[in-house]
Amino acid sequence: MSVSGLIAPIFLSLVAATLQPSDLVGEEHTHDWELIEHEVKQREEAIWLDRTMTPAYVAGDGEFKTVLMRGAEKEPTGSPFVVDILVAVDCDTPALAMVAVATPDLNGFPADDENPRLGKFEPPRQNERDKKVQTAIFKHICGPQWSYIRPQ
Repeated sequence: MSVSGLIAPIFLSLVAATLQPSDLVGEEHTHDWELIEHEVKQREEAIWLDRTMTPAYVAGDGEFKTVLMRGAEKEPTGSPFVVDILVAVDCDTPALAMVAVATPDLNGFPADDENPRLGKFEPPRQNERDKKVQTAIFKHICGPQWSYIRPQ
Protein backbone atom coordinates (compact mmCIF):
# COMPACT_ATOMS: atom_id res chain seq x y z
CA MET A 1 0.00 0.00 0.00
CA SER A 2 1.28 3.48 -0.82
CA VAL A 3 2.06 6.07 1.83
CA SER A 4 -0.93 8.14 0.67
CA GLY A 5 -3.08 5.01 1.04
CA LEU A 6 -2.02 4.78 4.68
CA ILE A 7 -2.47 8.49 5.38
CA ALA A 8 -6.08 8.60 4.15
CA PRO A 9 -7.56 6.21 6.77
CA ILE A 10 -5.50 7.88 9.48
CA PHE A 11 -6.83 11.30 8.39
CA LEU A 12 -10.46 10.20 8.63
CA SER A 13 -9.92 8.34 11.92
CA LEU A 14 -8.48 11.52 13.38
CA VAL A 15 -11.55 13.41 12.15
CA ALA A 16 -13.88 11.18 14.19
CA ALA A 17 -11.69 11.21 17.27
CA THR A 18 -10.80 14.90 17.40
CA LEU A 19 -14.02 16.69 16.49
CA GLN A 20 -16.04 18.09 19.33
CA PRO A 21 -18.62 15.79 20.90
CA SER A 22 -21.80 15.34 18.94
CA ASP A 23 -24.64 17.77 19.58
CA LEU A 24 -26.94 14.72 19.58
CA VAL A 25 -25.75 13.47 23.00
CA GLY A 26 -25.26 15.14 26.37
CA GLU A 27 -22.06 16.89 27.45
CA GLU A 28 -21.24 14.01 29.83
CA HIS A 29 -21.16 11.53 26.92
CA THR A 30 -17.73 10.12 26.07
CA HIS A 31 -17.50 8.78 22.52
CA ASP A 32 -16.04 5.35 21.76
CA TRP A 33 -15.81 5.39 17.96
CA GLU A 34 -15.36 2.23 15.89
CA LEU A 35 -14.65 2.58 12.16
CA ILE A 36 -17.15 0.33 10.36
CA GLU A 37 -16.87 1.57 6.78
CA HIS A 38 -14.12 3.20 4.77
CA GLU A 39 -13.99 3.45 1.02
CA VAL A 40 -12.44 5.64 -1.59
CA LYS A 41 -14.39 6.13 -4.78
CA GLN A 42 -14.94 9.60 -6.19
CA ARG A 43 -14.35 10.87 -2.66
CA GLU A 44 -13.03 9.28 0.48
CA GLU A 45 -15.81 8.35 2.92
CA ALA A 46 -15.91 6.75 6.35
CA ILE A 47 -18.59 5.80 8.86
CA TRP A 48 -18.08 5.25 12.58
CA LEU A 49 -20.38 3.71 15.18
CA ASP A 50 -20.23 5.08 18.73
CA ARG A 51 -20.08 2.08 21.09
CA THR A 52 -21.10 4.26 24.05
CA MET A 53 -24.79 3.79 24.86
CA THR A 54 -27.19 6.58 23.93
CA PRO A 55 -30.68 7.46 25.26
CA ALA A 56 -33.70 5.42 24.19
CA TYR A 57 -36.09 6.74 21.54
CA VAL A 58 -39.80 6.62 22.39
CA ALA A 59 -42.29 6.31 19.54
CA GLY A 60 -45.95 5.54 20.16
CA ASP A 61 -46.08 2.74 22.72
CA GLY A 62 -42.55 1.55 21.96
CA GLU A 63 -39.15 2.35 23.34
CA PHE A 64 -36.18 1.66 21.08
CA LYS A 65 -32.43 1.60 21.69
CA THR A 66 -30.39 4.06 19.68
CA VAL A 67 -26.89 4.28 18.29
CA LEU A 68 -24.89 7.31 17.24
CA MET A 69 -23.21 7.21 13.84
CA ARG A 70 -20.67 9.68 12.45
CA GLY A 71 -19.98 9.93 8.75
CA ALA A 72 -17.19 11.92 7.12
CA GLU A 73 -16.45 12.64 3.52
CA LYS A 74 -13.22 14.20 2.34
CA GLU A 75 -14.08 17.25 0.27
CA PRO A 76 -12.01 18.23 -2.79
CA THR A 77 -10.44 20.99 -0.64
CA GLY A 78 -9.09 18.28 1.71
CA SER A 79 -11.33 19.31 4.62
CA PRO A 80 -13.90 16.86 5.99
CA PHE A 81 -17.66 17.18 5.73
CA VAL A 82 -19.04 15.49 8.86
CA VAL A 83 -22.56 14.43 9.81
CA ASP A 84 -23.84 12.76 13.01
CA ILE A 85 -26.97 10.62 12.90
CA LEU A 86 -28.83 9.12 15.86
CA VAL A 87 -30.51 5.91 14.71
CA ALA A 88 -33.29 4.02 16.55
CA VAL A 89 -33.33 0.26 16.10
CA ASP A 90 -36.26 -2.17 16.16
CA CYS A 91 -34.63 -5.59 16.51
CA ASP A 92 -37.87 -7.57 16.09
CA THR A 93 -39.20 -6.12 12.82
CA PRO A 94 -36.20 -5.43 11.86
CA ALA A 95 -36.22 -1.74 11.06
CA LEU A 96 -34.19 1.44 11.52
CA ALA A 97 -35.23 5.07 11.95
CA MET A 98 -33.11 8.21 11.83
CA VAL A 99 -34.26 10.21 14.84
CA ALA A 100 -31.81 13.12 14.77
CA VAL A 101 -29.25 14.53 12.36
CA ALA A 102 -26.61 17.21 12.98
CA THR A 103 -23.40 18.46 11.47
CA PRO A 104 -20.73 19.76 13.86
CA ASP A 105 -20.01 23.49 13.77
CA LEU A 106 -16.87 22.78 11.78
CA ASN A 107 -18.98 22.78 8.64
CA GLY A 108 -21.35 25.60 9.53
CA PHE A 109 -24.50 23.61 8.73
CA PRO A 110 -27.45 23.47 11.18
CA ALA A 111 -29.23 20.36 12.41
CA ASP A 112 -31.65 18.87 9.89
CA ASP A 113 -34.89 18.86 11.90
CA GLU A 114 -37.00 19.30 8.76
CA ASN A 115 -36.08 15.91 7.27
CA PRO A 116 -39.34 14.03 6.50
CA ARG A 117 -37.62 10.66 7.14
CA LEU A 118 -36.87 11.47 10.80
CA GLY A 119 -38.64 9.07 13.13
CA LYS A 120 -39.91 6.78 10.34
CA PHE A 121 -38.88 3.16 10.68
CA GLU A 122 -37.75 1.52 7.45
CA PRO A 123 -36.61 -2.03 6.74
CA PRO A 124 -32.88 -2.51 6.14
CA ARG A 125 -31.71 -1.79 2.61
CA GLN A 126 -30.40 -4.70 0.64
CA ASN A 127 -27.49 -3.16 -1.27
CA GLU A 128 -24.05 -4.39 -0.17
CA ARG A 129 -22.68 -1.09 1.14
CA ASP A 130 -25.72 -0.31 3.30
CA LYS A 131 -25.92 -3.94 4.41
CA LYS A 132 -22.41 -3.79 5.93
CA VAL A 133 -23.19 -0.64 7.92
CA GLN A 134 -26.67 -1.81 8.95
CA THR A 135 -25.36 -5.20 10.09
CA ALA A 136 -22.91 -3.39 12.39
CA ILE A 137 -25.78 -1.28 13.78
CA PHE A 138 -28.08 -4.27 14.37
CA LYS A 139 -25.35 -6.41 15.94
CA HIS A 140 -24.34 -3.54 18.24
CA ILE A 141 -27.91 -3.00 19.46
CA CYS A 142 -29.56 -6.43 19.04
CA GLY A 143 -26.57 -8.61 19.92
CA PRO A 144 -23.83 -10.44 18.02
CA GLN A 145 -26.22 -13.25 17.05
CA TRP A 146 -28.41 -10.87 15.00
CA SER A 147 -28.82 -11.89 11.35
CA TYR A 148 -30.79 -10.80 8.29
CA ILE A 149 -32.13 -14.36 8.26
CA ARG A 150 -34.92 -14.66 10.82
CA PRO A 151 -35.08 -17.92 12.83
CA GLN A 152 -37.95 -20.21 11.82
